[in-house]
Amino acid sequence: MQKLYIVVLYTSDNQAAAHALAASLTQPAYEIDLAADRPDDALWPQQQLLGANVVIPLLSSASVASPSFIRACQRATHLGRLVVPVLIQSCPIPRPLRAIQYLDAISGIPKIVPNLQTILQNADRLTEQIIRQRRNAALQRRARRLGLLVIVLIFAGGSGFYIWNATQHQHLVHPVTPPVILPLNTVPPFPTFPIPTPNIPTIVPATIVPTH
Repeated sequence: MQKLYIVVLYTSDNQAAAHALAASLTQPAYEIDLAADRPDDALWPQQQLLGANVVIPLLSSASVASPSFIRACQRATHLGRLVVPVLIQSCPIPRPLRAIQYLDAISGIPKIVPNLQTILQNADRLTEQIIRQRRNAALQRRARRLGLLVIVLIFAGGSGFYIWNATQHQHLVHPVTPPVILPLNTVPPFPTFPIPTPNIPTIVPATIVPTH
């Protein structure tokens, strides 16, 4: 049976809580990796996150104030890992973790062990659920970018309007009349209209009769 690789993210102020959490997960099915915060390492903890099945960030005032810790939590969510935040001190929840249910361990690590064990036992199913949710969210974002799921592309050269219906995945071509292309330096003839002849009355000169 393959072991469940669990990465615990913590800052130096929370080292005791990290070791207490690791001591509570001593089952042979678990492999615990305690990843202490490294503010000077821009890639921390990239290698651990790539191989992790479960990521457990320990949240405290010190950890949520660490940019590298927040960045690691964001990477874990972007990689689609099963993230289980554990609140060990009252503090604001970081933005990357606000949509994730956390375990409240302010009163002590032993309090959350039963719930954490249940989550770890269902890690595969929960991870598949996360992947489906991420895929659906990505499709919804793509649909919004497409603009009501319809893209209209006009191909040059008179090939017509090419319409892609993203909902039904159908392709429709509506031909149009190709435009008339005139050679360079060619002036199109202007239309001619008949000019009506004006009806001018005929003027007859007057006859002068001599008087006697």
